[in-house]
Amino acid sequence: MHSYGEGVLQSDRESAPACRVQVCCCAVLLFLLSGCTADLVLPSSLDRQLDHTVTFVALREHPDAYRGRLIALGGKVLNANRLKDRTEIEVLHLPLNNAHLPRASLTETQGRFLAFQKEFLDPALFPDGTRVTLVGEIIGTTVKALGEMAYSYPTLEIKYLKIWEVVRPYSWPGRHPWGFPFPAPASSEQEHRGRIF
Repeated sequence: MHSYGEGVLQSDRESAPACRVQVCCCAVLLFLLSGCTADLVLPSSLDRQLDHTVTFVALREHPDAYRGRLIALGGKVLNANRLKDRTEIEVLHLPLNNAHLPRASLTETQGRFLAFQKEFLDPALFPDGTRVTLVGEIIGTTVKALGEMAYSYPTLEIKYLKIWEVVRPYSWPGRHPWGFPFPAPASSEQEHRGRIF
């Protein structure tokens, strides 16, 4: 004759393997989805061409030393201007996470940079708060006025650009707050969905 307590313990022991299987499956799914998300931001064929050794700090201090190299950068667009033969984008640098999404906290910035797109790019695509991920070829530095000081901007020619549109998050009761176990978006209150140019 088994007591109620023994029945509960036996039931727990029987369900433990099933729980371990579920946990393992979830971990594998998260890993696969994270990899897929990163590949959606930057195609693997393009990612293989990047020079991952160039840090933004090094680029800011010695931009001419890295001329011609291809790098990935991200950040918040501060200004976009349509010039005679190109579009100029001023970006507040923000580190990219493992999924190539710009991080949310502005305190993580290490400076500003300029990026040029030779084809027409409507400045209206960059409303306040827009974040971008881009791949660009380093072409040197540009000195411009920033307030009352002269600021040296590391400058890139855009080869690939992804604009993260701000959309409202969705959630279902009892589910992950983002609906799917994708890497966390750039903001705790807003999701950023990409458009490629």
